[in-house]
Amino acid sequence: MKTFKLADFQLIGEDGLTPVPFEDGLAINQENEENTWLIEIFLKKTDAERFRLANKDEIFRVQAIITKRENDPAYFSVKLVSYTEMDDFATVLFRGKLSGSRNYYAVSLLECLLNQNLQGEELLEAFKEGMKKKLAVRAPRSED
Repeated sequence: MKTFKLADFQLIGEDGLTPVPFEDGLAINQENEENTWLIEIFLKKTDAERFRLANKDEIFRVQAIITKRENDPAYFSVKLVSYTEMDDFATVLFRGKLSGSRNYYAVSLLECLLNQNLQGEELLEAFKEGMKKKLAVRAPRSED
């Protein structure tokens, strides 16, 4: 198993990405035959209500940035494994799999910039900036 610190965590919905503020988080590659990952976030109870009410069969599509904010996002399909409250905080544990291709963010960013009719040097500079800042782009659909 390999363990990584979470730098960012967002829910993917029909309306785009919804940031989930958290105090700390881990992503664990279980390195098993099923290619499963565990993601655990430690957050304020006020930010955890969505997960407290969740059904354990519900599939969440999430975007996570691992280790450093400068890294490309990874996309996961996960299910809630456990929800535990401690004083004013909660821990939420998910199990799931990676979804989407490794270069999905770069391709989606380029597609978004091309749709803005950027060309040449302007396109190149906007792409560099987007890759550096990890601007929000269309999240992958289940079939991506």
